[in-house]
Amino acid sequence: MGNQINIFELSYTWYEDHNSTFLVGPDMPEEDFNNLCKSLLPRAGKRAIKNAVKNGEDMWLGWDDVIKALAEILKGHGFEEAEIKSFSCWGSTIIRKSIYEDINEYKEGIKMLGKSLDLIDAYNQKIEDKAIKDVEERYGSSTGSGEI
Repeated sequence: MGNQINIFELSYTWYEDHNSTFLVGPDMPEEDFNNLCKSLLPRAGKRAIKNAVKNGEDMWLGWDDVIKALAEILKGHGFEEAEIKSFSCWGSTIIRKSIYEDINEYKEGIKMLGKSLDLIDAYNQKIEDKAIKDVEERYGSSTGSGEI
């Protein structure tokens, strides 16, 4: 595959929070990388405390602090932090023009779609119409009785 770059991700997740640190490092299987990280976690925990004391921080320590410390320790194992460029879109899972036009936070995203927004909206409307028809055929047109 030529000059392959080995990118590794250190992350912690808590419900909707997902924070990552990306590293470039030596060629190794993911399992070996995971085992290395697990073996270094006790040191990373101690380093997180040391960093907080050194920086005069009087705050709770969390996984983000441990992950930052782990990234520092991994530098001694041939890894270096990588800056990852990314592009992200924000909005509901299903794109519906009426929803997007009514919510200010979504308006910028739909502008980027340009004319394809109308095509996506029409396609999704067909899917919705089909789903409604399927439900009506299966359960009858008056599903408001609470019985399915």
